[in-house]
Amino acid sequence: MKKITIIICLFISFGLSAQLKVARLFSDHVVLQRQKPIIIWGWASANQEVTVALAGNTATVKADANGNWKATLPAMEAGGPHILTIKDGTSNITINDVLMGEVWLLSGQSNMEWRTKQAKDFAIEKKNANFPKIRHFYVEHEVTMQPQADLKSGDWKLASEETVGDFSAIGFFFAREIFQKINVPIGLLHSSWGGSQIEGWISKEAMLNSTELGNYAKNMPNNWLEADAIQDKKLRTQLFGNGNVNPSGSDEAKYTQAGYDFTKWHSTASPIGSWDWKGIWAFRGNGFMAKMVDVSATMAAKPSILALGIQDSRNQIYINGKLVVDTTISGQRKYRIPANAWKAGQNKLVVKFGKMIEPNWYGMGVNGSASDLYISNDTERVDISENWKLMP
Repeated sequence: MKKITIIICLFISFGLSAQLKVARLFSDHVVLQRQKPIIIWGWASANQEVTVALAGNTATVKADANGNWKATLPAMEAGGPHILTIKDGTSNITINDVLMGEVWLLSGQSNMEWRTKQAKDFAIEKKNANFPKIRHFYVEHEVTMQPQADLKSGDWKLASEETVGDFSAIGFFFAREIFQKINVPIGLLHSSWGGSQIEGWISKEAMLNSTELGNYAKNMPNNWLEADAIQDKKLRTQLFGNGNVNPSGSDEAKYTQAGYDFTKWHSTASPIGSWDWKGIWAFRGNGFMAKMVDVSATMAAKPSILALGIQDSRNQIYINGKLVVDTTISGQRKYRIPANAWKAGQNKLVVKFGKMIEPNWYGMGVNGSASDLYISNDTERVDISENWKLMP
């Protein structure tokens, strides 16, 4: 967590005759940092005068040619509630229940994103959550290449038994402790994202001044098409040894044929877990998993169960080049394989995955444990939990 002392604003154009607007962060129940100059920004018509007033302090500024304006009010001590007003001569904005206090940024990965309702003893903790001077603003997940001047959604929530479940757990317990010690309003700006990388939280300017991250920033893509192309080429190089290789649908069709050699695919000791952690980072889409399986003559002659762990994407299963399953099962996947689909000795098993359904952002992979991958009938069981090949 980082205490906020300065707000850096990047402005965007709202046109020459824009309606008066203030950044969403400045809304009812906002907590502003005490003992620091108060910076408030928004948009209006080009060159329009805007007056901002708070607790007897007033600042009048003029919007620039693009309608961007920024006002600075003098520092104030903790207290409130106050009313913040913004006027441009034709429109008025009133923001109620404004408090001055301590404002903290909650940022990082899943341990910061973890909500109070997921914490231990939540049923007890929520009964001690009625602190109206502790307020929480959740920033929705949005991926963007550029810093943003405003948010599309979000509002300030007062801590209570009804609302605290959706607060950051770390944030709430931290805020409650310091509020009880210093009795000053606490504002929590919650902007975290589980699994995100540290580079996503560092400005390009800061990385350019870093020995370790400078080269990363110099090669940063300017848009999503460039980003996709870089990641795609990296993945092609990793899988095919050449970033310019471009497999076609006809190439993919060969993967499931009986005579296809998949030994050069990406190796993994165990298929359990996301492909993101098996060297195929950030791939989303269709994928293949394959291995050679030894089956006895008696097992091949009987119907069997093929268990493939936990997942919910569509699966197509090929045994020795023949499609034997084409379906979607949510959760524990156990497929009925007819008698003689296997042959005595070595068999080529290829499983095609579709995109995950729930959650749809989750990548390729198999969940569960090693014991969830096997072939069995009423008398035999074959462990297939190791030595698979992967191909996105």
